[in-house]
Formats: sequence, C-alpha cells, structure tokens
Amino acid sequence: MSLKDEMIKMSEGKKRKTKFKRDVEPLDLLQLTENMRIILRVSKRFFDHHQLEFVITSIKSDREGVKTVSTTHEEGRAVDIRSSHLTEDQIKNFLRFCDNQFSHLGAISSKDLKVRACVYHNNHFHLQARRQETLIDKMKFWR
Repeated sequence: MSLKDEMIKMSEGKKRKTKFKRDVEPLDLLQLTENMRIILRVSKRFFDHHQLEFVITSIKSDREGVKTVSTTHEEGRAVDIRSSHLTEDQIKNFLRFCDNQFSHLGAISSKDLKVRACVYHNNHFHLQARRQETLIDKMKFWR
C-alpha cells in the first residue's frame, strides 16, 4: 500500500475520521517513518474500536518555535494525539495497550529512560518510534 493510500485509509477509518488540529498539516503523515506509521495506524484502530475521537495535534511542520526535549517529531518518529476528552481509565487502557503492542518499536522516553511507544503528558499522548537503520546506513557498515 502506498503512503498516500495509507494516509487516506487512516483519514477515512471505518467508524470515525481522523481529525487534525487546525495548525497540523495532514501531508506531514507522508514523512513518518515506517515504525511510526505502524504505531499510528494501530493506535487509530484502538480509538475506533472504543469509539473514541482520534485527533492528531502535532506531527512535524506545526513544531516551529516549540521547545522540545528530543528530535522525534522533526525526524518523523513522533505524533501527538489529543487525550483531554478521555477518562482516566481510558488513558490508562491506551497506555497499557501501547506498552503491550509496541514495546519493540518504541523510543527511549526522556521522562523515565524506558523504551516506550507512548508517553502521556500535558493532556496528550506522545506516540514515538525508535530510529530505524536505512539501507544506506547498512551499506556503510560493509564498506
């Protein structure tokens, strides 16, 4: 499936559409790493299954002037999802789901230095993926 098809599929989920905060550029989804797209797609399914609104509040181009602890957004390895409309139990369930589903894909959290695909803070989920070796990186190894 092409990135464009994947983006359209995410935006037209079976139950609910993916929404974007006003200053977020949906085309930034095309710049996400493969691992981040997996985390985002499965997270969207979780929200759809539980009939919860899925709102992307930050990807990449909306980050100008934002003070950050890492470069995950700029590298296409992070997306923020709104959680202010969720109950405490729904937040805990989603965090547990992410820990169970994505422990092999997550990045090291600056919050507690553990590998996590999802960190909760400031009324949003910060979904994050570890760095991926590119084919070029692998080729450099064999030189």
